[in-house]
Amino acid sequence: MGDAMTLYLDVFLFVNFFIDSLLLLTVAFLLKRKVTIERLFFGAFLGGFTVFFLFFDISNFLLFFVKIFCALGMVLLTFSYHNFRYTLKNFLYFYLSSFVLGGIFYSLLYQFSIQQQKDPFFLQMTLLVIGTPIFLFLYQKQVKQMKEYYNHCYFIEMKIGQNKIMGTGFFDSGNVLVDPYKKKPVILMDRKKCTINMDNFPKVFVPYKTIKGEGILSCIKIDSIKIEGVGEKKELYLGLLDRSISFDGVDVLLNNKLWEE
Repeated sequence: MGDAMTLYLDVFLFVNFFIDSLLLLTVAFLLKRKVTIERLFFGAFLGGFTVFFLFFDISNFLLFFVKIFCALGMVLLTFSYHNFRYTLKNFLYFYLSSFVLGGIFYSLLYQFSIQQQKDPFFLQMTLLVIGTPIFLFLYQKQVKQMKEYYNHCYFIEMKIGQNKIMGTGFFDSGNVLVDPYKKKPVILMDRKKCTINMDNFPKVFVPYKTIKGEGILSCIKIDSIKIEGVGEKKELYLGLLDRSISFDGVDVLLNNKLWEE
């Protein structure tokens, strides 16, 4: 019995160290933190020894705070301290990653009906060791894509005559469309989302070419557009699309040339 407990404790220590290492690496990738192998080792080493608190007779409330302080210690050991905001962000991303991973494994263990297995401990350890790097890789990849997506989104306000159109614009590096006469940039909007009557404004017809074909785009002149964090731009056109914009929550595809001016 003693040998079995020792073996299980060794396994718990290794698994905790392994998972904490991957969690800290996930934070480093997501926040682009530079971290040395030594710091990562000491941070994960501290996290691995939190398993010993399970053998003490303490309340769940106290155990929660012990885990919080241990997590903070892991973050400080791994990434050091630069300022409060830096450390808080590291800590929150570490805990968020931990919650996501914990929720996934709780669901998996439930699906596998863990208590009905002949060796539930072996199944738990197998899922943790094999599944942790896979899930954390997919998680950090998804979070990175979301950050890149939202970093390209801007609140905009367009002025056309006495009318204003507000919404969300997306910086589309592939949109380099300009009118053939004055070479002014063209931004794109779903015709159905336009809240003003375009028939009241003179049209400019701009030829375009894509991988799907070519055609003529109906455009109107915009007096100005205010882009959050960028500033106000003038002398450009709004092209009306007969199809929906594929980006969720986006009303307007901004032109790459607006960042060149």
